[in-house]
Amino acid sequence: MIAFTGTESSSKGATWLMDKDGTHIRRAISFQSESTFYPSWFPDNERILEMVADDSTLRTVDIRNGTISRINTTPALMTGMASVSPDGKWIAVAAQPKKTQIYDQTLNQIWIVSVDTGKAHPLIQNTMQGRAPEWSPDGSRIVFESNQGSPRPPFYAAFVSTIDGQHVEQLTPFDRNTQHPVWSPDGKWIAFSARTPKLIGYGPSIAVIEAPYWKP
Repeated sequence: MIAFTGTESSSKGATWLMDKDGTHIRRAISFQSESTFYPSWFPDNERILEMVADDSTLRTVDIRNGTISRINTTPALMTGMASVSPDGKWIAVAAQPKKTQIYDQTLNQIWIVSVDTGKAHPLIQNTMQGRAPEWSPDGSRIVFESNQGSPRPPFYAAFVSTIDGQHVEQLTPFDRNTQHPVWSPDGKWIAFSARTPKLIGYGPSIAVIEAPYWKP
């Protein structure tokens, strides 16, 4: 089953489901008043993690009965895109401490959140901007995009980190403007959206690189 963000007649985002052959398209829950994005499956295939755009928080949805549970983080965070770990115990999320500011995704770091307690800590202790995290299939690493050190701040590169944040490696050059890196199911490859030279100028494309072989 595939989960994705979609809209109907309204402008509010919602999580939709469909079978892998593209049929049986339906809402994950029949009705909702909030706008949600970035669904990520729990390993039980019965719950989905979502980001609630209305207040930049996280919640889980049980697709069997529509039960919704908020994830209250400590410290309080304003969140963006998030990913559930392969064992279902942790969430990697692009976020920033909630104060009085307007949410600005360019200020996000990658945070690790306990599903059970909501306790959160930055993945990398030395402040590092980051977005669009995803766990490796074995749960040992996280790939994400960042413009940390970019000579052109709008341009991003892919980085990978061990889950203790002690080993961080840049995988792509900033001039490719890497977006939304994802792991292959066997953990050997990383695919991403990239800025690619065309016959005239540049354009977006999907690129693939070998994942780093090191493990913690």
